Amino acid sequence: MQVSSTYQIILFDDLTLPVIDEVNQNNKDTVRKSHDGTKCIVSWEGPTPPVLSSGQNYTHEQILAIINDEQGEWYVAPPDVPNL
Repeated sequence: MQVSSTYQIILFDDLTLPVIDEVNQNNKDTVRKSHDGTKCIVSWEGPTPPVLSSGQNYTHEQILAIINDEQGEWYVAPPDVPNL
């Protein structure tokens, strides 16, 4: 059985070493940040790490809907394809 990731949006300043030790991201450079840089998305497999127990958890589908919302703070438009 494949284990799927769970996601959480946290304040970038809250991404401390104890949090990094519990999530899939290796350091502050590997997280997806909001446009203003104040928030980031972290993920993990299995039970919610105790350091993240008070936050809102999201499924893969839910986090995709958040980052693909063109009006949201996470959206990154795909690059223009040049006409050949």
